[in-house]
Amino acid sequence: MKGTPRWLQGARWIFIDEEPLLFVGQLDITEMRHDTSRLYVFLDEKTGIYHTTEQSM
Repeated sequence: MKGTPRWLQGARWIFIDEEPLLFVGQLDITEMRHDTSRLYVFLDEKTGIYHTTEQSM
């Protein structure tokens, strides 16, 4: 994947065992929330497990 997250707030990159996960992409989930919101998707390439974090403003 290319690019970096466009964070709504401060960066909250996900790390596991002090290793950064691969950023896969982000989704606009504003319609499911009351505020402007994004869901950020990361991949742990070692395990194949996806992890997410959300930000709103």
